[in-house]
Amino acid sequence: MIVDDFDTTVGEWANSTTTVNHQQVLAQLMHLADSPTEAAGRPLRRVPVFITGNDLSKIYPPLRRPGRMRAFLWQLTDDEREQIVGGILGGLLEPGDVPGLLSKVPDAPIAFFSDLLVEVVSHASAGLVRDEATNLVTLVKQASKKRAKFDKALSKNTPTPAQLGELAMSMWNDRLAATRSHLDE
Repeated sequence: MIVDDFDTTVGEWANSTTTVNHQQVLAQLMHLADSPTEAAGRPLRRVPVFITGNDLSKIYPPLRRPGRMRAFLWQLTDDEREQIVGGILGGLLEPGDVPGLLSKVPDAPIAFFSDLLVEVVSHASAGLVRDEATNLVTLVKQASKKRAKFDKALSKNTPTPAQLGELAMSMWNDRLAATRSHLDE
């Protein structure tokens, strides 16, 4: 089982530990950590639980103790970062263009590039989706003529690597500004 961004969803943040859902998740994880191979006295197959997060100090301290949790630090190498971003932006960039994009937004997390892809698809397909929005089911079916029309419109509106880099920098600067304004409040 994988729980992504555990520190932000179940972490000990101000006013976040009083919900029943939060307490239930922690209780279930504590049970799994203490009895990973049995439930109600019956043996179970072991279920590994992986969590990801940026600040493990926010995790409920009894859950973090040795024997219940083992933390591993993983920092992406430049090559891994290029491969992941290249996979996310597969049809938009040639592999040789990925390092240039990464150099424009060097501090952007990997999730940012998924958002960038959504933005590109949104811009490229906005008019077509608006025209076809009355019947989205036929638009998303792989074999439909409307889907072929959508794919063709998307391929015509694919940005160049330079345009994608400019869009990425603009989006990243907007995010930094929003974060600064939020932190200033």
